[in-house]
This record gives sequence, structure tokens and C-alpha cells, in this order.
Amino acid sequence: MTPTNRFLSSTVLLFTVSLGTFAQTKVVAKVPAPAQKSQHLAVYEKSKALSDAATAITSLSYLLVENPTKYAAYADTLAMVYQNTGNYIQCANLVNELLKKDPEKESLLAMKALSLKQLGLSTESADLYNRLYTKTNQYSYGLELVQLQLGLQRLAECIGTANRLTNQEIPAEAKITVPTVDNQSTQPVGVKAFVHYVEGLAHNLAKDDAKAKASIQKAIDLEAEFALAKNALATLSKQAEAPAAKE
Repeated sequence: MTPTNRFLSSTVLLFTVSLGTFAQTKVVAKVPAPAQKSQHLAVYEKSKALSDAATAITSLSYLLVENPTKYAAYADTLAMVYQNTGNYIQCANLVNELLKKDPEKESLLAMKALSLKQLGLSTESADLYNRLYTKTNQYSYGLELVQLQLGLQRLAECIGTANRLTNQEIPAEAKITVPTVDNQSTQPVGVKAFVHYVEGLAHNLAKDDAKAKASIQKAIDLEAEFALAKNALATLSKQAEAPAAKE
């Protein structure tokens, strides 16, 4: 073999060896293993499917401790579960923490307003519902507000809220469930009919019986079988007749 041939053979051999080495050292990309689902999240989803509120509260609490950043959205869920199960103190406390980060979040303010109402903190609840109603114009907030104002005997405010409610667009099918006269049963009545009834009670407390009767009559005109309103109107009529009989 000539020197030239030996050089060519060596070059071919070297090239072959290099190819073989490259094939042996080729890096294979690793496929990341799928992230494991949190056991606490799995327990929550199962408890939700089973309507197991107690387990849902426990699992959500553990979930938020496990990774408060990743599962931050579940804090609102926990507050809602607290509210729906009547744990109003826990709901209000948690919502207060969440409002520090998002002080104008409507759903949080609504949960706090309802919790305060259920805890008997009517003034604070009314102030929050007033804020929500002013901001959103949602009649549901106004409906809560007008009842609280009546209970607090903020009569001028109550009448003003009632007037606003009766003049805004509310679906005719929107109903509220109220007790009957004997408190032994309930009946659904239209929202506007109920608001006129509340307005009439406010006028009555303000000692303006003429306006009270007019408002309650409007409630009956809208809801002919509204038992509370019919009873209130009958009572007002008797009261008006009593002084005349004495004379």
C-alpha cells in the first residue's frame, strides 16, 4: 500500500470511528413526568361531588396551606362554602383577609355583607349593601338594603331605596319568598310588590298613614293574593276608623 493509500485509509477509519462515537453519545431528551395532582384537591373534588361540606372545608383548608400561591383561587371557594354552611364568622374573617388584596371585588363584598347580616351586624351590613347597590345597580342588593334600613328605622333612607327599586327595571318573574300572616307557611310574591309593601311599613312608622295605605295598595295591585299586604291594609283601615267611631 502506497503512503497515499495508507493516509486515505486512516482518514476513512478515523471518520468511521468518529461517527460511531457520535452515535453512541447522542443525548436523548427526557420527557418530564406528569405533575401529580394534589391529594387535597382530589379530596375536595370528591367531597363536592358528594355534597360533603365538612370534608370540603377541611380539604380546601389543607390545600391553601399546601400551596397558597398555586391554589389562591380556592380561597374564594372556601369562603363560599363557609357561607353556604352557615359558618358566617369564618366566612367574614376569611373575606376580610382576601379583601386586603382586592378591596373592590364584588363577590367578596357580597359575602361579607350577607355574613354581617346573619351575625346581627345590621348597620355594617346595610352600609355594605348600600355600597354594592350604588356601584352595580343590581336590584338584589337594593332588596337586601331596603329591608335592613326598615329594621334599623332609617325611614327616609328606606323610602328612598324603595322608590329607586320600584322605578328600575326588574324582571316580572323575579320573586321573593315571604311568610304568611300566621307565620306557618310562606308565599312567593313579586319583588316590586314586596318593595311597595316595605315602603308602606316605613311610611306607617313615620306616622304618615295616607302614604302607607297608598304604598300597600300598590303592592296588592301588583300581587292580589299578597297576604301580608292585605292584612296590613286592613289593619290601617281599622285604625283610621277607630277615631271616627269615638267621635
